[in-house]
Amino acid sequence: MISNNAGWIGIPALLWTASALLSSFRSGMQAVFGIGPDQSFIHVKIKDLIRTILFIMLVIASTFLHPFSSALEGFLFPYIPDSLLFSGIFVKLTAFISPPLLFLFIYITLPPIKQSKSIIRNSTLIAWFLWELARLAFSWYINYTTSLGIFYGTYAALVIPAIWLYYTAVITLLSAEIAKRTAT
Repeated sequence: MISNNAGWIGIPALLWTASALLSSFRSGMQAVFGIGPDQSFIHVKIKDLIRTILFIMLVIASTFLHPFSSALEGFLFPYIPDSLLFSGIFVKLTAFISPPLLFLFIYITLPPIKQSKSIIRNSTLIAWFLWELARLAFSWYINYTTSLGIFYGTYAALVIPAIWLYYTAVITLLSAEIAKRTAT
């Protein structure tokens, strides 16, 4: 009974806290694209909560897209002649396509003022490119730096995602800034 009540209190509290991430992105987008219309705190917070729920659903869908495409590939390819061209193509495509969809969601929903399609497109493409570069560099760093676990110990499980989240936030805002500056 107590754990059930804690869940009913904890889930909204976690959503409220998670919406702070999108709220900070929104504040960054306000700095990049200009201040949006004056709105009440409650109105903005409700929009942030809705965006947070949508973003969580997109991340979950993106997460399940990879195993789903792998299972689909495993189901289809026994019936299709195996070739080097098609081997692993569905899995690679889904891993390649899901990040720009998440960036596209951010650039469409978070700026306070509706942006032109060219700015949204350019921001998404720049962020996708920079994110892929950062992903490669970060995975190399994690794979070839054995002292990370020694230095951080068990806290590495918290530090690594926090650093990656920071890199993603910087890339997202930097891409918006570059696209905005090059458009004007």
